[in-house]
Amino acid sequence: MITEVTVFKRFLYKILSIIDYSLKNNEHTSSTSISLTNFLQNLEYLQRVQPDNGLITIGIGVTRLLLGIPTASEPLELIKSRSNSRFCRILLIATRLRFSDYTLAYEEFQSYVENYTHLDLPAFQVLAEAICFTTNRAGWCTFSSSGRIHLTLRKSVSLQNIKIIIDEIEYPIITSHIISKNKTLSILLPKNWKFAKQVQLTLRQEALLGGVFKIPRFLKTEGFVSAHPDGLSGWARYTANPEESVKLIIKSQDDSKKPFHILTDSIKLFSPENISGDTIKHSFFIQKEKLNATKDLFEIISEHGKPLYGSPVGLDPFAENAKQYAQNVARLFPALCLQQERDFPFLLPAPAQKLLLKINKVSPVAIIIPVYDGFLATKTCLSLCIKHKTPKSRLIIVNDASPDQDILKYLSQIENKPDILILHNMTNMGFPKSVNRGMRHRKQQEDVVLLNSDTLVCQNWLKNLQKAAYSEPNIGTATPLSNNATIFSYPSVNADNPVPNAKACQDISAVMGRIWHRDTIDVPTAHGFCMYVKSSCLEQTGLFREDIFAQGYGEENDFSRRAAALRWRHVVCMGTYVGHAESQSFSPVKHDLIARNLEILNGLHPGYARLITRWQNRDPLAFYRKNLDLARLHQNNPSLKSVILIMHNREGGILRHVWHRASLYEQAGIFAFIMQPENHCSGRPIWKLTSLREKDYPNLIIPRNAFSFRALYKELNCEKFEIHSYIGSTIEKIFSLSQCGLPYDIYIHDYSWFCPRITLVSDTNHYCGEPDFEACLACIKISGTRTDDPAPLGKLRNWSRTLLAQAQRIICPSKESAARLKRHFVGLQPEVIPWEHVLNVEALSFPIKRHHEKRIIGILGAISIEKGYEILLVLAQHIKALHVPLRLVLIGYSCNDPALLETGVITITGHYEEYEIQALTEKYAIDWFFLPSLWPETWSYVLTHIWTCNRAAIVYDIGAPAERIKQAGGGLVIPLHTALPVLITLLMSPYDYLGAFRTQGDAFPSSSRSIRP
Repeated sequence: MITEVTVFKRFLYKILSIIDYSLKNNEHTSSTSISLTNFLQNLEYLQRVQPDNGLITIGIGVTRLLLGIPTASEPLELIKSRSNSRFCRILLIATRLRFSDYTLAYEEFQSYVENYTHLDLPAFQVLAEAICFTTNRAGWCTFSSSGRIHLTLRKSVSLQNIKIIIDEIEYPIITSHIISKNKTLSILLPKNWKFAKQVQLTLRQEALLGGVFKIPRFLKTEGFVSAHPDGLSGWARYTANPEESVKLIIKSQDDSKKPFHILTDSIKLFSPENISGDTIKHSFFIQKEKLNATKDLFEIISEHGKPLYGSPVGLDPFAENAKQYAQNVARLFPALCLQQERDFPFLLPAPAQKLLLKINKVSPVAIIIPVYDGFLATKTCLSLCIKHKTPKSRLIIVNDASPDQDILKYLSQIENKPDILILHNMTNMGFPKSVNRGMRHRKQQEDVVLLNSDTLVCQNWLKNLQKAAYSEPNIGTATPLSNNATIFSYPSVNADNPVPNAKACQDISAVMGRIWHRDTIDVPTAHGFCMYVKSSCLEQTGLFREDIFAQGYGEENDFSRRAAALRWRHVVCMGTYVGHAESQSFSPVKHDLIARNLEILNGLHPGYARLITRWQNRDPLAFYRKNLDLARLHQNNPSLKSVILIMHNREGGILRHVWHRASLYEQAGIFAFIMQPENHCSGRPIWKLTSLREKDYPNLIIPRNAFSFRALYKELNCEKFEIHSYIGSTIEKIFSLSQCGLPYDIYIHDYSWFCPRITLVSDTNHYCGEPDFEACLACIKISGTRTDDPAPLGKLRNWSRTLLAQAQRIICPSKESAARLKRHFVGLQPEVIPWEHVLNVEALSFPIKRHHEKRIIGILGAISIEKGYEILLVLAQHIKALHVPLRLVLIGYSCNDPALLETGVITITGHYEEYEIQALTEKYAIDWFFLPSLWPETWSYVLTHIWTCNRAAIVYDIGAPAERIKQAGGGLVIPLHTALPVLITLLMSPYDYLGAFRTQGDAFPSSSRSIRP
């Protein structure tokens, strides 16, 4: 049978391992075993929940195939009906063979080689040979998109008997370039083969599988392209070779511009999306700057000359509509100013603008500030503006019918000051109308700054905004960074930043001014909290739309997109920082107002939301924010010294230990940065560094490579780094960091250094006993890994061995974890340093209970399979069945709470905070605790929590919990595989058996046999 052939069986198990991992990674299943019968049951259950998940469907087909269930073909036929999956067809061929349907197997194979390119896959070779045997064929042919025919023969054949026919013209085989390898001949076709319709290979007096290839099928490219304001994007694929990256040619209709080539991404054959039968689409994106055009149409074609759907395409298909809309609004809301006579504004050409700048080195500026409420914030804003204004600037304050008498009194005090104009609205008009009124009172060629009344400006703010705006002639607006300004926010762009005071703004601005080199970054929109607008841009674009944005939110975005349609750019000024408190006006309806206006914006400017999202995904400001963090860090810490603690991106006790390590370094005056793997919102793999002062420096983010790490640790004056886990980063990446020349220590928190299962728990859900290499390989093939690391077991252990050998120190928290590490990596001398010490543990005891009294036994933590879930479930079932006076209280949760709760003898509290443990222990009157963990834990914070609650614990004789109790007391250590009746006896009266067990593996004295619970 095909499923008994070793090569093909490994192929099927590899597919199942990838499916199993992918489903676990996406939290679709909590199964830790790939036992075929159980695995099939899990998949069939999941299929009912997720009927469209192709991975589950394929997994059902493969598992049934391995189990010899005839319905294996059904899920595969379903996938075949939905997509052109190469994997699915290979599996269908195998299914036909497995159940002796040779006719269908032959037809499926013929269809496959006629539609897909050559695949150098041992499992495919096994299939082809099996079909040749069952149909008495001399061999089989496949075709490669490079113009080669691959002929594999079951016996030796003279070259004279091979014929190649291209469009009915026979070519002598001896004229072709042939490469022979084993029984496979690779025959290169003539150079003009792409222009043929059909190629046929025949063998005199012998029949072959395949051999007739229609060339257009193998050259066919599918794809689609569309335009966006920031470039072109789309997808493409070769239908005959769906995994391969696609070569595309981009041609401009402007003949003076040369075509250029790009390659799409590719996909691995054994990737989950390929196995699932999803339609593969290789995406591409071409930035606007690379196209170097504004109005051209572009043709995107495959290397074989076929245009993609959507081609030709304009860079911005809505440009003319957007331009027309912008011009119409400019006429509706013209940017008239004082002493302005002309009917419609015009744009000065670039040379004229430069000439004007030379004549007037500094343009005059009107700072327009609408005010309404918030007296203290308004007074602070106005006083700072007066203090830091430039000689060529003035304030236009628009009182929008403020009801605040303190504001009115303050305005009356400053209205006679020079360069201050106060306009009073008779009724409340809202932000857009008030701003428009202010802009109509500007003077000719006077730029404007729109400024909220709750902002904090500082020295040189206006000067630097103006420098940014005039760094290029086509820049229309400039917006500074702020604590609260969406895409302009700093330090954090995703979380709320505290509102700074004036000094904090000045400090940040001073640093920004020092590191700023007049560079700017383009943004899709300005922000109205502080928005510098050049006069020429305003005159051409017009004022805000006060008709549909009357109450604010969105008016500056509409203005920005109108200006962009007229070829004005918007930039970030990275030379100043303006604080923003953001008033609570309209707060009850703010969310609704923003949602409505965003919908309006997308209607007026199609694709606006996508434009913002794409900009955020590219995050052009990330590099600058990181450099600003570093500059501020060095300014605040002139003698900076640091360490980097590398850990994983998961939960667990390691978090507690690493943050404790960080606090120790901080107490010693050394900055401690914790580096964790993450994925950027765009999907890019990154490392993010956090610290106890994360809110101050949240932008220390680097690509996940050694080059970026080396540059950053030099910037941080890093003295060393600690490796607490490679998980999430991959062992290969962490190994590359060890070669950077920086000394490092390694802290052992689990056994992932030599066991990809992490906990030394096998597919039987018990401690594996640490078998030899081959047994470990078999375990991984069946059960998969839990590290998400692609490194094979051999490479993992080799990299680990080198990493550990080159470390300055290796620290283990327990003697047992150190002994296991030394057993796998001979020659290592790890240090044993407990993570923590708990005093007076020897005084803890088990309170004596009368026989009939109910015992309340606590279980603490997140109880997974390796933490003893199955033991806990069977224990609860027996307590219920035998009416044992035991009550279990799980402070935490398990991998399957409903099954435990069904027994009726266990209470589950759910997730808890550490500070709640003591109160919960007292609330439920817990007598003592039981730790059912089956894996050799390197440490146990759970045991520490139990002891600090003044309770004793019962633990199995494995791992650090047992070692700690043997050393310090505070509990009872029992044999690992204690029989269930005996376990119940021990839980009932542990005080009767103190000292009964002396060495690891001791059996219970009165037990005649030991079984696994």
